[in-house]
Amino acid sequence: MTISDQINLAIAIVSGFTTLASLAVMLATFKILQANRESVAVMREQVRSLSRPYIQITPWIRTGSTLMMLTIRNAGSTNARNLKLSLDRDFFFNGEIGSGKNLREFSAFTEVIECLPPHAELVFHLGVGHVVFGKTENCPTRFSITATYDFEGEHASEVTVVDLQPFKFTAQPIDPVAEQIEKLTQKLYEIARDTK
Repeated sequence: MTISDQINLAIAIVSGFTTLASLAVMLATFKILQANRESVAVMREQVRSLSRPYIQITPWIRTGSTLMMLTIRNAGSTNARNLKLSLDRDFFFNGEIGSGKNLREFSAFTEVIECLPPHAELVFHLGVGHVVFGKTENCPTRFSITATYDFEGEHASEVTVVDLQPFKFTAQPIDPVAEQIEKLTQKLYEIARDTK
């Protein structure tokens, strides 16, 4: 083997290694490109999740009373469009059957709400706790509300089970500030009465 053959063989071997190295770099670049595409897709989903509307349905007890309430709120950061709310059963305010007492027949549950903006809320009175729990045939302690709405070209349908049962036998919520104001009002009333 001559020197020129050895040089050609060395060049061929180096070219082979260079080709293998280029192939490895190309494969690594392809993997990085795939990972970047997946990262972008995850970031897009996160941005979509942060910027969409969320219809939040919450039962609660009004502070300073035993009045049970129901709030339907858009807890998201964009408008919920064409919002349709529906109850799966009748719920009568304070167990009273009559016109205008059935929550299921309120306009919020029978008509489409064109737009519920971010942080907007609908608040409904359900009734006084002991009456609601005493008249379960007219005030079911568990019912479902379905919310369907559109946003940014997408459609959402969510079912929320409202369970009032955990509120049974719970203590009345007391706001410390309201309690102090009530004591102050009572003292002022006593002072006004004594000065007459």
